[in-house]
Amino acid sequence: MKGSLIKHLRFVHHVSIVTCEFECDICHLKILSKPREDPCFAVDSNPIVIDVKQILQCSSCPASFSSALGLQNHLKAHKKAEVLSQLPALTIPPSRRRKRAKKARPTASPSSDEDNMHISEVSQVLDDILNCDPSSEGVSLLSDAYAQIVVKAIQIVFPSSAPAPVTTNRAINIEDPQECQKLYRRNRRAIREIKDAAGERCMLPPEAV
Repeated sequence: MKGSLIKHLRFVHHVSIVTCEFECDICHLKILSKPREDPCFAVDSNPIVIDVKQILQCSSCPASFSSALGLQNHLKAHKKAEVLSQLPALTIPPSRRRKRAKKARPTASPSSDEDNMHISEVSQVLDDILNCDPSSEGVSLLSDAYAQIVVKAIQIVFPSSAPAPVTTNRAINIEDPQECQKLYRRNRRAIREIKDAAGERCMLPPEAV
């Protein structure tokens, strides 16, 4: 109230209030500092008691309320509890543990003996090629060895793949010196072909040859 009056005087009547004085409504004397120190306020020091004439009683329980809103909220709580009590019981099924699928075990890797056998075959072929003199024959031998190594590696890594095409050995012409030299440098097969005995080996010592 005071703030509204001061604002009205300032903006409408252009009057600025510098100081304010308080006056007692009972004795009409000026209040100097504190309103509580005025003798008119000290006459009746008893606390003010509010007499509640209307008491609203709950029909379901002994609770009582002084306002209709409080009684209405209380009745809503009773109704909510009644509805919850009439609901069917919620059955929670027991938890089931899911069985984890077993991981597929890796297939057994080839033994070290098989690895050594494959490596020794490749090493023998490469050693024979390295012992040859540099020529076009060495290049052809190297390309053949490379093709065989690739096919062998595919068969080892992918055993379930389609089988490699069957290659038939072509006939060997022992009259061709170049072919005989090629076979001799590779695996000394030419000696057995020359002797016409597939099951016999040359009995000559390496020094004599």
